[in-house]
Amino acid sequence: MVDYEKLWADKDFKQTKGRTLLHCDLFLSLYNHIESHTNAPSIGIEPTLIDWGCGNGSHVQRFMEHGVEVVGMVDIAPNSIDQMGSRDYINDEIMSIFQAAHIKDATPEKAHWSYCSDVLEHVPESEIDDSIRNIVQHTKKPGFIFFNISTRSDKWDEKELHVTQKGFQWWIDKMESLIPGVTIFSCNYFWDSLGTLWYIEE
Repeated sequence: MVDYEKLWADKDFKQTKGRTLLHCDLFLSLYNHIESHTNAPSIGIEPTLIDWGCGNGSHVQRFMEHGVEVVGMVDIAPNSIDQMGSRDYINDEIMSIFQAAHIKDATPEKAHWSYCSDVLEHVPESEIDDSIRNIVQHTKKPGFIFFNISTRSDKWDEKELHVTQKGFQWWIDKMESLIPGVTIFSCNYFWDSLGTLWYIEE
């Protein structure tokens, strides 16, 4: 597996590979619709969220701006979050919920929403099942899980970052076998990126 702590220490990588807000904003559109136009709040679904593979923390900032209570942040690299003062939302309270761990091993506080964007393709195939199972285990029921997964290669300094490159159907079959719920939304970004939202009943 790629040494992500070493990569995040590289200023060029940190600037170039900072998370875009495309998938974050799509998720927030779904989140806001469910919160405002369904019975989710009345059946006990609270606005609590775990960001699995939080990277530099930019998506967490966006979630908090929209009233989402982020209770867990997980990333395999302890130095992925920008703590140099350029992001003023990063404080002791935010850092207290950050856990540097592989997503298959992390133990954040459970939440009704799990968000995992551009992460699973970085995980070796042999660790995919345990990673998905751990996300499910930490998602409160009833609840929702959002995934975005790239299906193409992504290299940095000649090293392949997307170590698990599979087609859409492979990922859907994998999720259907491991997630005790149903997918209520799916999309295909630019013909190479799968987005899905899963609902898990109580």
